[in-house]
Amino acid sequence: ASETLRLRIAQALCGPLSVWAQQSPERPDQAGHRALANVALGYLAALNSPATLTLARRRSESVNMSISLGALSAINDSASSERAMAMGAFHDRWRSNPLVLDKWFGLEAGAATHGIEQIRALMQHEAFDWRSPNRVRAVLAAFSRRNLRAFHGEGGYALYAEAVSRLDAINPQVAARLSRPLLGWRRLAEPWAGRQRTVLEQMQQAGCSRDLGEMLEAALA
Repeated sequence: ASETLRLRIAQALCGPLSVWAQQSPERPDQAGHRALANVALGYLAALNSPATLTLARRRSESVNMSISLGALSAINDSASSERAMAMGAFHDRWRSNPLVLDKWFGLEAGAATHGIEQIRALMQHEAFDWRSPNRVRAVLAAFSRRNLRAFHGEGGYALYAEAVSRLDAINPQVAARLSRPLLGWRRLAEPWAGRQRTVLEQMQQAGCSRDLGEMLEAALA
């Protein structure tokens, strides 16, 4: 429904969106204009036109981080070669900067075209570190909040629970906080509610820290 609405808005407002998306002001006092350009580019990307994808890739090369990340976010759900080139170039450019690389991990984990195998591959990436709360949070938060098709799909809950359990042995406090996307099973329809509850019960039976255990107990009570 969300994707359909985004497409309909892009089709109806293609003209003004195209004008706004072309703007890329970099002055510090033009943050609002940059935000508008990023939003416009995000809607236009739903049309999947070659011109928009190319514009986004070129914008992703900007030295201004808000422009660069805005462009990457706009085409993040695209399966195009432009998206692949832009993400690859961004990774190579910022691979030595942990804070910016966290953004790359978040984008990859939240991409709608990525399934659980791609999420698992991210956790095996040479730059992924289970001892870095920010790096783990970047992947798991984006996976559960933005990549809804994969998270709620076959094996999504199990993969997330596996990651939380592994983190629990290293950082129980962070693991407990990151368990929250699995705790709202009562608000879900079947079969998702049952799947999520089963995963929680399995985590509880396997044993965990007190921090995580208290979260699981409260959710299952």
